[in-house]
Amino acid sequence: MDNTISYVIPESSQKPKILTLVPSDPGSRYKTKQIQVQTVGKSKMIKSFFLNINEVAKSMKVPPSYIVHFIAYSIGTQAKYDSKKPERQQAFLTGEHDMKDLSKWTVQFINEVLLCPTCGLPELVITIEKNVPTGSCRACGSCKPLPITNERFKKHIINHPPAVGKEAWSGNTGATKKQQSKDRKDTKKNSKKEQEEEEEEEEEEEEDDDDVIWFSDTSAEATKKRREQLMADTDMTVDPTEEVIAETEKMSVSDKKEKKSKKEKKEGKAAEKEDEEESLFTSQLNQMVAKNGDISTAIKKQKADITTLLEGEGARTQFLEWLVSHMTQLKTIPKVAVVVKQLYDEDLLEEEEIMAWNGSLKNQTVKSSVAPLIKWFEEAEEESEEEEDE
Repeated sequence: MDNTISYVIPESSQKPKILTLVPSDPGSRYKTKQIQVQTVGKSKMIKSFFLNINEVAKSMKVPPSYIVHFIAYSIGTQAKYDSKKPERQQAFLTGEHDMKDLSKWTVQFINEVLLCPTCGLPELVITIEKNVPTGSCRACGSCKPLPITNERFKKHIINHPPAVGKEAWSGNTGATKKQQSKDRKDTKKNSKKEQEEEEEEEEEEEEDDDDVIWFSDTSAEATKKRREQLMADTDMTVDPTEEVIAETEKMSVSDKKEKKSKKEKKEGKAAEKEDEEESLFTSQLNQMVAKNGDISTAIKKQKADITTLLEGEGARTQFLEWLVSHMTQLKTIPKVAVVVKQLYDEDLLEEEEIMAWNGSLKNQTVKSSVAPLIKWFEEAEEESEEEEDE
């Protein structure tokens, strides 16, 4: 790559140019746009927004967060990408940065992540092989680990593998869906699918039971026929109508009890499973804390494990509840805000999740502890909106 080419320009500059990803490519088949950056805010609240990151990422055929976090980890600053926000506010780095430095790290991103180490073309299909980011080249057929030098970014790819199928930014067909799906450790999706299949099986069993005729026809004609048949079979000389009705009522009561028993058993299993999962979740966190001395150190040293732990449905809310309980036991509630901020900085919690959790807090001591952090979020949002309006 040519380091003299500026891949990043300020927003006040001219319209972004179309650049080639491979200067030696005679047909200029591989192109991208310059990244536009806008610096907003004051003092500690300065942020550098990537205004056209989605367009650039699409041309590079990688997830937008890869570009932002690669540059952030290389510079040594914080970054965030939120696809739910307006496009010009989705990606940013904290602080103000020189355009030449940003361009230099963009060039390194292209070299380490996009270009095939063998043929030099940006035809790589990124997968995770044995916990290693790997590139399979659609041009020359080689398959090698990506030459990524930054370990933090390497972990980011492992924790956020490329999407599969229509949602994939690469839009590739080089690897089959089956191969890529095998590499993705989507715990949340798998557990949800298993639970749905289990519930479907139980519903089918109940439907099968419903097909069985548990009630006898008690009309006068049907009763007469059963009486005649019963008397013919047993030579009974008494009227069995009352016994038939009693038997029908008995079967009806039995059927209700059986269905009630099934329902209670199903609810009991669900509650038992939930308690078991919660106990396992808490146990894993307690083990991490015991191993590392405190939760802050555990987050630093076992980030990958905590990331996996937080992928389950409702896991992040459960984690925050555990954190409050843990800090309450240690009598260190004022430190709750410090840990929550650390989780945010490490991309383990989103701003919206923290704000929602704060809104549901009933513990006023904890609420007071995180109040400065919530205020920081709100002020940052207001300043971003003001800069956008200008």
